[in-house]
Amino acid sequence: MKFLIPSDSEVKDYKGGRSESDLVAYMLEALLGDEGVEMAKKLNQGDKVVPFLQSRSVKQLGEKNFNKFLGEKDAAMVLFYQPDCHICSAVKPHFLKAAKGINPKTPGGRGKAFAIVDCNKESELCASEQIWKYPTFKLYIGGKFLASYDETPHYESLRQFVANAPEAPTTISNKKHIREDL
Repeated sequence: MKFLIPSDSEVKDYKGGRSESDLVAYMLEALLGDEGVEMAKKLNQGDKVVPFLQSRSVKQLGEKNFNKFLGEKDAAMVLFYQPDCHICSAVKPHFLKAAKGINPKTPGGRGKAFAIVDCNKESELCASEQIWKYPTFKLYIGGKFLASYDETPHYESLRQFVANAPEAPTTISNKKHIREDL
């Protein structure tokens, strides 16, 4: 059996088991690395796993933490989605892979992040952010909307979009500068 893994362009031979859990574990590990291995273990133990909600790389946002979280980051890519949206399901692996590949800390900055909003649960937030189609990707800089990501979602282009985002402006102190040589 051969699989084309989104993390690279080569086809890899699969030599593992043929059970559903073996195949799911292989795919999760290929897509998410160590985090995928952890998810596969939880699945094998009978735990329900929802990758977006249980990922260390993607922050779940809602009305209560949306502005605070975005304000604390230099740049944040937010995916607004609905769980029953087929296209949203198709972009999940790319979004998660992009999130895992970004350096969350920027030198001297507040970091770059990936986050999601479930518009079924957060309909008022999605309406206030003018979300009318799914999935919608928006880039925020220091809590302010900067740009929409309108390309076909692929982990490399998502990662680059966030990595190349400008850093949020810092607040400059209003201290008076006194020249000591006068």
